[in-house]
Amino acid sequence: MNNTEEFKLKETGKLLNTLRSIQDNLGYIPQKSINELCKSFNLSYAELYGFITFYKDFRLEPKTYKHHIRVCQAESCQAKNVKDIVDYIKTTLNLNIGEHNEDFFLDSVYCLGNCPRSPSVMIDGIVYGDMNKEKFDNILTQLKRNI
Repeated sequence: MNNTEEFKLKETGKLLNTLRSIQDNLGYIPQKSINELCKSFNLSYAELYGFITFYKDFRLEPKTYKHHIRVCQAESCQAKNVKDIVDYIKTTLNLNIGEHNEDFFLDSVYCLGNCPRSPSVMIDGIVYGDMNKEKFDNILTQLKRNI
């Protein structure tokens, strides 16, 4: 690896950490921050926007829901009938993938890295394996108590 490549890797790491810090503090990455980061990291708006939108975890708008539910769609989860879980969650929450209401945002993700315990669902950053309807209902009951 040459010095230019090493520099780019370090800068990418700094940019990721900066974006995470902004989102952790504000809940999203506002336009003002994007403009400032473009100057700080000597990036065009298009480059930075592409970088931010490449990562599913970054939000460009304030969060308008209380709980984020991500359903794994990787091969292992598909082999364990995650489609049935997705259909159940969609029906239970009356949401489609990519939709939200004031309480929940339902999303899909390629892999949660929990293949031995497929199918998996991540709720508010916590990964739940061996997901089934009963387990989802129990988690949902707990979440609704806190809403």
